[in-house]
Amino acid sequence: MCHASSKSCKRLKHARMLHAVSLAKRFPSLLVCRTYVINFIVHLCRRDHQWSERVPLDYSNFLYQWTFAIAAVGITSGSIAERTQFAAYLIYSSFLTGFVYPIVSHWFCSPDGWTSAFRTDDDLLFGSEVIDFAGLEVVRLVGGIAGLWGALIEGPRIGQFDHASRSMALRGHSASLVVLGTFLLWFGWYGFNPGSFGIILKPYTTGNYHGQWSAIGQTAITTTLAGCTAALTTLFGKRLLVGHWNVTDVCNGLLGGFAAITAGCSVVEPWAAIICGFVAAWVLIGCNRFTEKYKYDDPLEAAQLYGGCGAWGIIFTALFARKAYVEEVYTAGRPYGLFMGGGGKLLEAHIYSDFGDHWVGQCHRGSSVLCAI
Repeated sequence: MCHASSKSCKRLKHARMLHAVSLAKRFPSLLVCRTYVINFIVHLCRRDHQWSERVPLDYSNFLYQWTFAIAAVGITSGSIAERTQFAAYLIYSSFLTGFVYPIVSHWFCSPDGWTSAFRTDDDLLFGSEVIDFAGLEVVRLVGGIAGLWGALIEGPRIGQFDHASRSMALRGHSASLVVLGTFLLWFGWYGFNPGSFGIILKPYTTGNYHGQWSAIGQTAITTTLAGCTAALTTLFGKRLLVGHWNVTDVCNGLLGGFAAITAGCSVVEPWAAIICGFVAAWVLIGCNRFTEKYKYDDPLEAAQLYGGCGAWGIIFTALFARKAYVEEVYTAGRPYGLFMGGGGKLLEAHIYSDFGDHWVGQCHRGSSVLCAI
């Protein structure tokens, strides 16, 4: 960190400001974001909008969505850590939780969202809708994409790369705290994935589950298997690639497996969760290699972990979702995984929804430019 009074720091801030302004001019998609806001306000102001109809507030769902919004902000903060002013954190946090997250959560969680699997009518995306059970696209992919653009606009930390563009290990990091934080997230993931059912004592009349309590147990198993498989794969994979053991890589691999299984944790078999974790580990390793090559600096690997592994998790769910579980958790007659004999409709819907998350990343560039300034 340099002092605000130093000339070099002032020149650095000025250069970053010019870089941020040039990026804002190069990306006209910010106009799309402005247009969407205007249309949203016009919709609220329509005469036929029934403001007088008071709908009881579901406080449990509000608390649930509140925690998800905080998680999205926390993911983005990891990508822009150690080089962002506190005021910038306040700006992007307000924008992400007040504008971006409510829109995306409506898309995927509301009964009338355009990608929601909870729709009750027949107006479904590709006749399928998107299976995102515990907020992979809503939270992790949104936070990862937002963090990606934030880190790109701000640039790498001072000293992260040498003159030969090689990544340098910065001092001052604590592996013990990394492990402690990983275990806390591991425990919290059981609240995200199994906890997304909301209700435990709910009997099922069809399928293999006795009731929702059994489905919750299997969801916890798939979550654990995916994370542990990814951790072990990263442990030995990095050992073969770089020649030494690294506990930080294992922690990130564990979280990458958790992120990838989040969307389909309730609709896949335990053996499929092992495949999910194995592939997620190599996706994370590949993303890290790619970022080092192009001098992208993400201190917590948040964009690679949640963006890269999250994108794989969306595809994985569309490939391995089992028919019986989809009908029990959602509605009978919905398409299921391609590799499980369900056709390609679910895969089409999931790929299409990824473009929606990319649009969210375009909108978040505006707040990222302010963070860089």
